[in-house]
Amino acid sequence: MFLIFISKYSNCQHVCLIDSGTNVSCRGLSVWNNQLFWVCGNNGNVGYSYDGGATMHWQKVKGFEDKEFRDIHVFSPTEIIIMAINNPATILKSTDSGTTWHTVFEYNKEGMFLDAMDFKGKKGYCIGDPIDGKFFILQTTDKGNHWSMMNNTPLADSGEACFASSGSNIAITKKGFVFVSGGLHSHLYKYDGKVFTKDTTNFSTGRATSGANAIYVDRKKYYIVGGDFTTVKDTNNTFYYSTNNGKSFTKMNRIGYQSSITKTKHNNYIACGTNGVFYNAGDLRKWKSISPLSFHVVKKAKHGNAIYFAGGRGKIGKLILD
Repeated sequence: MFLIFISKYSNCQHVCLIDSGTNVSCRGLSVWNNQLFWVCGNNGNVGYSYDGGATMHWQKVKGFEDKEFRDIHVFSPTEIIIMAINNPATILKSTDSGTTWHTVFEYNKEGMFLDAMDFKGKKGYCIGDPIDGKFFILQTTDKGNHWSMMNNTPLADSGEACFASSGSNIAITKKGFVFVSGGLHSHLYKYDGKVFTKDTTNFSTGRATSGANAIYVDRKKYYIVGGDFTTVKDTNNTFYYSTNNGKSFTKMNRIGYQSSITKTKHNNYIACGTNGVFYNAGDLRKWKSISPLSFHVVKKAKHGNAIYFAGGRGKIGKLILD
Protein backbone atom coordinates (compact mmCIF):
# COMPACT_ATOMS: atom_id res chain seq x y z
CA MET A 1 0.00 0.00 0.00
CA PHE A 2 1.13 3.56 -0.58
CA LEU A 3 0.32 7.11 0.45
CA ILE A 4 -1.25 8.05 -2.85
CA PHE A 5 -2.76 11.52 -2.56
CA ILE A 6 -1.90 14.78 -0.91
CA SER A 7 -4.58 17.39 -0.30
CA LYS A 8 -2.82 20.63 0.63
CA TYR A 9 -4.76 23.74 1.58
CA SER A 10 -2.19 25.57 3.73
CA ASN A 11 1.51 26.04 4.17
CA CYS A 12 1.77 23.94 7.31
CA GLN A 13 -0.74 21.08 7.27
CA HIS A 14 -1.91 18.59 4.69
CA VAL A 15 -3.69 15.26 4.58
CA CYS A 16 -2.18 12.20 2.94
CA LEU A 17 -4.69 9.64 1.71
CA ILE A 18 -3.68 6.04 2.41
CA ASP A 19 -4.49 3.29 -0.08
CA SER A 20 -6.44 0.98 2.21
CA GLY A 21 -7.15 -1.64 -0.46
CA THR A 22 -10.86 -1.84 0.40
CA ASN A 23 -14.12 0.12 0.25
CA VAL A 24 -15.19 -0.67 3.83
CA SER A 25 -17.05 2.22 5.46
CA CYS A 26 -15.10 2.95 8.67
CA ARG A 27 -16.41 4.93 11.64
CA GLY A 28 -14.27 3.42 14.40
CA LEU A 29 -10.58 4.33 14.77
CA SER A 30 -8.00 3.88 17.52
CA VAL A 31 -4.33 4.89 17.20
CA TRP A 32 -1.80 3.26 19.50
CA ASN A 33 1.42 4.93 18.33
CA ASN A 34 2.74 6.66 15.25
CA GLN A 35 2.75 3.42 13.27
CA LEU A 36 0.02 1.19 14.74
CA PHE A 37 -3.68 1.93 14.28
CA TRP A 38 -6.90 -0.08 14.04
CA VAL A 39 -10.16 0.71 12.26
CA CYS A 40 -13.56 -0.99 12.16
CA GLY A 41 -16.54 -0.74 9.86
CA ASN A 42 -19.49 -2.37 8.17
CA ASN A 43 -20.02 -6.01 7.16
CA GLY A 44 -18.00 -7.31 10.11
CA ASN A 45 -14.74 -5.72 8.99
CA VAL A 46 -11.77 -4.67 11.09
CA GLY A 47 -8.40 -3.55 9.81
CA TYR A 48 -5.02 -2.52 11.13
CA SER A 49 -1.58 -1.34 10.11
CA TYR A 50 1.73 -1.74 11.95
CA ASP A 51 3.67 0.52 9.59
CA GLY A 52 1.73 3.76 9.42
CA GLY A 53 -0.58 2.61 6.64
CA ALA A 54 2.08 1.38 4.20
CA THR A 55 0.53 -2.07 4.64
CA MET A 56 -3.10 -2.65 5.62
CA HIS A 57 -4.46 -5.95 6.97
CA TRP A 58 -8.21 -6.65 6.85
CA GLN A 59 -10.44 -9.37 8.25
CA LYS A 60 -14.11 -10.16 8.64
CA VAL A 61 -14.70 -11.25 12.22
CA LYS A 62 -15.86 -14.85 11.98
CA GLY A 63 -19.50 -15.27 12.95
CA PHE A 64 -20.10 -11.52 12.89
CA GLU A 65 -19.92 -10.85 9.15
CA ASP A 66 -23.22 -8.96 9.16
CA LYS A 67 -22.27 -6.63 12.02
CA GLU A 68 -21.77 -2.90 11.82
CA PHE A 69 -18.76 -2.09 14.00
CA ARG A 70 -18.87 1.60 14.96
CA ASP A 71 -16.21 1.93 17.65
CA ILE A 72 -12.87 0.38 18.56
CA HIS A 73 -10.30 0.83 21.31
CA VAL A 74 -6.71 -0.41 21.43
CA PHE A 75 -5.44 -1.17 24.95
CA SER A 76 -2.08 -2.49 23.74
CA PRO A 77 -0.60 -3.83 20.48
CA THR A 78 -2.31 -7.16 21.21
CA GLU A 79 -5.48 -6.15 23.14
CA ILE A 80 -8.37 -4.64 21.19
CA ILE A 81 -12.11 -4.18 21.80
CA ILE A 82 -14.79 -3.47 19.18
CA MET A 83 -18.46 -2.49 19.41
CA ALA A 84 -21.32 -3.56 17.13
CA ILE A 85 -24.37 -1.35 17.30
CA ASN A 86 -27.49 -3.58 17.30
CA ASN A 87 -29.49 -6.75 16.59
CA PRO A 88 -28.12 -7.73 19.06
CA ALA A 89 -25.77 -5.05 20.36
CA THR A 90 -22.42 -6.79 20.81
CA ILE A 91 -18.98 -6.00 22.20
CA LEU A 92 -16.06 -8.25 21.24
CA LYS A 93 -12.52 -8.39 22.55
CA SER A 94 -9.25 -9.86 21.33
CA THR A 95 -6.07 -10.42 23.33
CA ASP A 96 -4.04 -11.87 20.47
CA SER A 97 -3.92 -9.02 17.95
CA GLY A 98 -7.24 -9.95 16.38
CA THR A 99 -6.50 -13.61 15.70
CA THR A 100 -9.47 -14.61 17.85
CA TRP A 101 -12.40 -12.59 19.20
CA HIS A 102 -14.56 -13.28 22.25
CA THR A 103 -17.99 -11.87 23.09
CA VAL A 104 -17.80 -9.82 26.30
CA PHE A 105 -21.26 -8.26 26.04
CA GLU A 106 -24.43 -9.03 24.11
CA TYR A 107 -27.93 -7.62 24.52
CA ASN A 108 -30.93 -7.91 22.25
CA LYS A 109 -33.91 -5.68 22.91
CA GLU A 110 -36.15 -3.63 20.68
CA GLY A 111 -34.63 -0.20 20.17
CA MET A 112 -31.16 -1.34 21.26
CA PHE A 113 -28.43 0.73 19.59
CA LEU A 114 -24.93 1.27 20.98
CA ASP A 115 -23.16 4.49 19.98
CA ALA A 116 -19.66 4.84 21.46
CA MET A 117 -17.14 3.72 24.08
CA ASP A 118 -14.30 5.39 25.95
CA PHE A 119 -11.68 4.08 28.37
CA LYS A 120 -9.07 5.32 30.78
CA GLY A 121 -6.89 2.62 32.24
CA LYS A 122 -9.14 -0.29 33.18
CA LYS A 123 -12.26 1.86 33.55
CA GLY A 124 -14.62 2.36 30.63
CA TYR A 125 -18.13 3.36 29.63
CA CYS A 126 -20.35 2.64 26.64
CA ILE A 127 -23.41 4.70 25.75
CA GLY A 128 -26.47 3.70 23.77
CA ASP A 129 -29.70 5.22 22.55
CA PRO A 130 -32.55 5.53 25.06
CA ILE A 131 -34.44 2.37 26.04
CA ASP A 132 -37.80 2.93 27.70
CA GLY A 133 -37.03 6.66 27.78
CA LYS A 134 -33.62 6.40 29.48
CA PHE A 135 -30.14 6.41 27.95
CA PHE A 136 -28.64 2.92 27.93
CA ILE A 137 -25.20 3.04 29.57
CA LEU A 138 -22.69 0.30 30.41
CA GLN A 139 -19.64 0.41 32.64
CA THR A 140 -16.56 -1.76 33.11
CA THR A 141 -13.65 -1.79 35.55
CA ASP A 142 -11.51 -4.45 33.85
CA LYS A 143 -10.86 -3.15 30.32
CA GLY A 144 -14.14 -4.45 28.99
CA ASN A 145 -13.84 -8.07 30.04
CA HIS A 146 -17.08 -7.66 31.98
CA TRP A 147 -19.82 -5.05 31.67
CA SER A 148 -22.71 -3.98 33.88
CA MET A 149 -25.70 -1.77 33.11
CA MET A 150 -25.79 1.52 34.99
CA ASN A 151 -28.86 2.49 36.99
CA ASN A 152 -30.45 5.92 37.24
CA THR A 153 -29.30 6.98 33.78
CA PRO A 154 -30.67 10.25 32.36
CA LEU A 155 -34.10 10.60 30.85
CA ALA A 156 -34.02 11.57 27.19
CA ASP A 157 -36.19 14.29 25.69
CA SER A 158 -38.63 13.38 22.96
CA GLY A 159 -36.70 12.82 19.72
CA GLU A 160 -33.33 12.75 21.49
CA ALA A 161 -30.78 9.97 21.00
CA CYS A 162 -27.06 9.75 20.11
CA PHE A 163 -25.19 9.71 16.81
CA ALA A 164 -22.88 6.74 16.25
CA SER A 165 -21.00 8.68 13.60
CA SER A 166 -17.47 8.38 14.93
CA GLY A 167 -17.31 6.79 18.38
CA SER A 168 -16.50 10.29 19.64
CA ASN A 169 -19.55 11.49 21.56
CA ILE A 170 -18.30 10.24 24.93
CA ALA A 171 -15.21 11.25 26.90
CA ILE A 172 -13.75 10.09 30.21
CA THR A 173 -13.23 12.84 32.79
CA LYS A 174 -11.33 12.97 36.09
CA LYS A 175 -14.31 11.77 38.13
CA GLY A 176 -16.51 10.04 35.56
CA PHE A 177 -17.47 10.82 31.98
CA VAL A 178 -19.47 13.10 29.74
CA PHE A 179 -21.47 12.44 26.59
CA VAL A 180 -23.44 14.44 24.05
CA SER A 181 -26.72 13.57 22.38
CA GLY A 182 -28.35 14.57 19.09
CA GLY A 183 -31.68 14.72 17.32
CA LEU A 184 -34.61 17.05 17.96
CA HIS A 185 -32.90 17.87 21.24
CA SER A 186 -29.15 17.73 21.83
CA HIS A 187 -27.47 18.13 25.22
CA LEU A 188 -24.34 17.54 27.27
CA TYR A 189 -24.65 14.99 30.08
CA LYS A 190 -22.13 14.66 32.90
CA TYR A 191 -21.52 11.80 35.31
CA ASP A 192 -19.37 12.70 38.34
CA GLY A 193 -19.03 9.16 39.66
CA LYS A 194 -22.31 9.36 41.58
CA VAL A 195 -25.05 11.21 39.70
CA PHE A 196 -25.87 12.46 36.21
CA THR A 197 -26.53 16.08 35.37
CA LYS A 198 -27.87 17.57 32.15
CA ASP A 199 -26.73 20.85 30.60
CA THR A 200 -29.48 23.16 29.38
CA THR A 201 -27.67 24.16 26.16
CA ASN A 202 -29.43 22.73 23.10
CA PHE A 203 -26.95 21.92 20.32
CA SER A 204 -29.71 20.97 17.86
CA THR A 205 -31.33 23.14 15.21
CA GLY A 206 -34.57 21.32 15.95
CA ARG A 207 -34.21 18.70 13.23
CA ALA A 208 -33.80 14.97 13.85
CA THR A 209 -30.63 14.97 11.74
CA SER A 210 -28.89 17.72 13.71
CA GLY A 211 -27.05 18.03 17.00
CA ALA A 212 -23.76 17.18 18.66
CA ASN A 213 -21.68 14.39 17.13
CA ALA A 214 -18.46 14.50 19.12
CA ILE A 215 -16.89 15.93 22.25
CA TYR A 216 -13.23 16.42 23.15
CA VAL A 217 -12.29 17.16 26.75
CA ASP A 218 -9.00 18.91 27.56
CA ARG A 219 -9.00 19.47 31.32
CA LYS A 220 -11.57 22.23 31.90
CA LYS A 221 -12.05 22.86 28.19
CA TYR A 222 -14.83 21.10 26.28
CA TYR A 223 -15.03 21.15 22.48
CA ILE A 224 -18.18 19.95 20.72
CA VAL A 225 -18.71 19.53 16.97
CA GLY A 226 -21.77 18.47 15.01
CA GLY A 227 -24.35 20.08 12.79
CA ASP A 228 -26.84 18.58 10.36
CA PHE A 229 -25.48 15.65 8.36
CA THR A 230 -28.04 16.26 5.60
CA THR A 231 -26.83 19.83 5.01
CA VAL A 232 -23.07 19.55 5.50
CA LYS A 233 -22.26 23.08 4.31
CA ASP A 234 -24.57 24.71 6.85
CA THR A 235 -22.44 26.25 9.63
CA ASN A 236 -25.25 26.65 12.15
CA ASN A 237 -24.74 24.81 15.47
CA THR A 238 -21.55 23.09 14.28
CA PHE A 239 -19.00 24.13 16.92
CA TYR A 240 -19.24 24.94 20.63
CA TYR A 241 -16.58 25.34 23.29
CA SER A 242 -16.45 25.76 27.05
CA THR A 243 -13.59 26.81 29.32
CA ASN A 244 -15.33 25.97 32.61
CA ASN A 245 -16.05 22.24 32.53
CA GLY A 246 -19.12 22.66 30.38
CA LYS A 247 -20.94 25.05 32.73
CA SER A 248 -21.45 27.45 29.83
CA PHE A 249 -20.77 27.32 26.10
CA THR A 250 -19.80 29.71 23.35
CA LYS A 251 -21.09 29.00 19.85
CA MET A 252 -18.91 29.60 16.80
CA ASN A 253 -20.54 29.19 13.38
CA ARG A 254 -17.32 28.84 11.42
CA ILE A 255 -17.32 25.36 9.90
CA GLY A 256 -19.86 23.04 8.31
CA TYR A 257 -20.95 19.65 9.63
CA GLN A 258 -18.20 17.84 11.55
CA SER A 259 -18.37 14.47 13.28
CA SER A 260 -15.03 14.22 15.15
CA ILE A 261 -12.41 16.46 16.77
CA THR A 262 -9.02 15.98 18.44
CA LYS A 263 -5.93 17.92 19.57
CA THR A 264 -2.62 18.00 17.68
CA LYS A 265 0.90 17.92 19.13
CA HIS A 266 1.02 21.72 18.97
CA ASN A 267 -2.07 22.00 21.20
CA ASN A 268 -4.14 23.04 18.22
CA TYR A 269 -7.31 21.30 17.09
CA ILE A 270 -8.43 19.44 14.02
CA ALA A 271 -11.96 18.38 13.09
CA CYS A 272 -13.33 16.28 10.27
CA GLY A 273 -16.62 15.31 8.69
CA THR A 274 -18.25 14.79 5.35
CA ASN A 275 -17.67 18.51 4.82
CA GLY A 276 -13.88 18.09 4.84
CA VAL A 277 -11.03 18.61 7.30
CA PHE A 278 -10.58 21.84 9.28
CA TYR A 279 -7.63 23.01 11.37
CA ASN A 280 -7.51 25.52 14.21
CA ALA A 281 -4.22 27.15 15.25
CA GLY A 282 -5.39 28.62 18.54
CA ASP A 283 -7.95 31.28 17.64
CA LEU A 284 -11.26 29.43 17.80
CA ARG A 285 -12.83 32.02 15.51
CA LYS A 286 -10.44 31.09 12.72
CA TRP A 287 -10.86 27.54 11.47
CA LYS A 288 -9.29 26.90 8.09
CA SER A 289 -10.02 24.18 5.58
CA ILE A 290 -6.97 22.02 4.88
CA SER A 291 -8.65 19.30 2.83
CA PRO A 292 -11.95 18.69 1.01
CA LEU A 293 -11.68 14.97 1.76
CA SER A 294 -14.60 13.41 3.62
CA PHE A 295 -13.84 11.50 6.83
CA HIS A 296 -15.99 10.32 9.75
CA VAL A 297 -13.40 10.17 12.54
CA VAL A 298 -10.02 11.62 13.52
CA LYS A 299 -7.79 10.32 16.33
CA LYS A 300 -4.35 11.13 17.73
CA ALA A 301 -1.87 8.44 18.77
CA LYS A 302 -1.96 7.51 22.45
CA HIS A 303 1.83 7.15 22.39
CA GLY A 304 3.05 9.63 19.82
CA ASN A 305 1.91 12.57 17.76
CA ALA A 306 0.54 10.94 14.60
CA ILE A 307 -3.04 11.78 13.64
CA TYR A 308 -5.14 9.50 11.43
CA PHE A 309 -8.55 9.74 9.80
CA ALA A 310 -11.08 7.12 8.66
CA GLY A 311 -14.22 7.40 6.57
CA GLY A 312 -16.45 5.91 3.93
CA ARG A 313 -15.38 3.65 1.05
CA GLY A 314 -12.17 2.58 2.77
CA LYS A 315 -10.87 6.12 3.04
CA ILE A 316 -8.00 6.40 5.55
CA GLY A 317 -5.79 9.45 5.90
CA LYS A 318 -2.87 10.82 7.88
CA LEU A 319 -2.22 14.40 8.95
CA ILE A 320 1.16 15.82 8.01
CA LEU A 321 2.41 18.82 10.01
CA ASP A 322 5.29 20.51 8.18
